[in-house]
Amino acid sequence: MKSNPEWTLEELEAREEFRKKIKEEIKNVFKYREFRFGKRSLKNFISPCVYIYLSSNEALYIGMSKVGLQRALTPKRGNILTDQLFEEADELIIYPVDTEIEAKKAEKLLIQELLPRYNRK
Repeated sequence: MKSNPEWTLEELEAREEFRKKIKEEIKNVFKYREFRFGKRSLKNFISPCVYIYLSSNEALYIGMSKVGLQRALTPKRGNILTDQLFEEADELIIYPVDTEIEAKKAEKLLIQELLPRYNRK
């Protein structure tokens, strides 16, 4: 912490006390873990991907997105399937791929192999 040479000892102590108070408030507000993502990880969130919603190791739904997690995590208003997935799923697995074509192929293969409940016609 850089200190201003003109600050008195009392002002510096007050600043330190204020910082401690902020840290304590942050703990109260953000009771959940903090997630940080580096530049390399962020690419996975915006690249084409295949995603699987799971519940107790059962595949509920398999989908693909050309824009990363945006589609997998955005509930659509009035979409009963999306509402059910958010209620039932306890895990979401993401498989980043290089192209939309790869995502479509992987999605099709995984649906054939895992027979997810909500992909059945």
